[in-house]
Amino acid sequence: MSVSPPSFAFTLDAGGTASDTLTVANGGEVSTTLNYTVAESEDGCATTTDVTWLSASPSGGAVAGGASAPVTVGVDTASLSEGSHGASLCVGTDDVCIRNSWCRST
Repeated sequence: MSVSPPSFAFTLDAGGTASDTLTVANGGEVSTTLNYTVAESEDGCATTTDVTWLSASPSGGAVAGGASAPVTVGVDTASLSEGSHGASLCVGTDDVCIRNSWCRST
């Protein structure tokens, strides 16, 4: 599994929204399917929690070998105070060789 890009940076005014695309790819054999999940975290994926201003859609799926899947990453600053904020999107998989990857959003 690969995840790209490795990070996002959004600069928004108060109440602004933005989105970008995260790509989850399965570099395995064509006959394989990789199941993945995407969850939010405020502690570098040590634990996952709802980060109200950050979203990922879909929050999981399946990718055939040699293929990739887009995940829309959204940011909504309506509930944020002024300043810098950071969180992670934790991408997990059922592949026992590759359990987790992460993508930082600021």
